[in-house]
Formats: sequence, C-alpha cells, structure tokens
Amino acid sequence: MTKLTLPRRRKRRDLRPVASPIVQPADWAEPEPALHRLYVLAEGEALDAIDWYLEDKRTKRRASRLLRALAIVLASAGGIYPLAVRADADVAWGYLLLGAAGVCLAFDRFFGLSSAWMRDMATVNRLRGTLLRFQHEWAAAALVAAAGADEASVRMRLGLLQAFAVEVPAQIQQETESWQGEFASLVGQLDVTGSHSPRPGTEAS
Repeated sequence: MTKLTLPRRRKRRDLRPVASPIVQPADWAEPEPALHRLYVLAEGEALDAIDWYLEDKRTKRRASRLLRALAIVLASAGGIYPLAVRADADVAWGYLLLGAAGVCLAFDRFFGLSSAWMRDMATVNRLRGTLLRFQHEWAAAALVAAAGADEASVRMRLGLLQAFAVEVPAQIQQETESWQGEFASLVGQLDVTGSHSPRPGTEAS
C-alpha cells in the first residue's frame, strides 16, 4: 500500500486561489489518489483562510488595543492637567490632550480596527465549523467507500468536495461584504458631517 503524504503548506499573505491539481481521465482508474489530492487542496484552502484571518485578527486587535489604551492615557492626562498645574498656567495643553484622545478613538472607528478583529474571529469560527463538518462527512463517506470504492461512493465524495469548495469562499465573501457595508457607512457619516460644517468665509445667520 502506498503511503500518502500531505504537501507542506506555505504561509500565504493573501487569499488568492491556488491552482487545482490536474486530474486526468486515466487517474479515475484508481480514484482514491485523485480524491486524496482534491481533498488536500480543499482542506488546505480552508486552513489557509483560517490562518489568514487569525493573523489579521492579531494585527488589528493589537492596533485597536494600543489606540484605545493611548486614548485613555491622553484623556486622563487632559483631565488631570488643569488640576495639576498652577492657576495662571496655560490650560490649553489639557484640551490638546483631550483632542488627541478623541483622534485616537476616531482613527480606530474610521479604520474599523475594533470591529474588524471581531469580524475576523467570527469568520474563523464559521470556517472552523465548516471544516470540521466537512472532515467528519468525508470520514463517514470514506467508511462507506471502504466496503468498495464504487462509482456511487466516488460521486458522493466529489459532491462533498464541491459543496465545501463553494461554502468556504461564500463565508469569506460574507465577511468582505460586512466590511464594505461598514466602511461605506463610515464614509457616509463623514460626508454628512462635512456637509454640515461651516464653510470658510460664511457667517452664521
């Protein structure tokens, strides 16, 4: 019996699709190796997506926590400064510190760092659940095929591969659409705020 070895997965910076292994008609004379190659590809795509979202989550979580911690420090300093300095000192620095804290929070909100890493984690959980279900269904189908790899068992596993190959990109697309909707909403809020801001050279009536 030939020992099947899994190819080494390389860490990818993005979620571009990879080339599918070429399965020739002659390969289906012995369907198990062909099915194994297709399974490894499908499972690897899901694992790569999970790894990508986990790494993205870590980056955005660190940035979000840093900005929020900095906002707390600046806001605290801005509130304490007028109390700590002499009565005749310039208290403008206190307002400047409070303004800087607000900028940190606005930066976090506009770039969606806090919400992004939460979305990443939700996507990871969905992908993990999908992968686990696929692995269990594949194991059950392999058990059926153990009695004899007839055409029905081969088609059943091909159907599992097809469904899994569609579901993983659909979940990635769902997260992307959530990000697009959130970003469009923030841009719309900025446009509304800008339209209500007084223009230079105008006076309030």
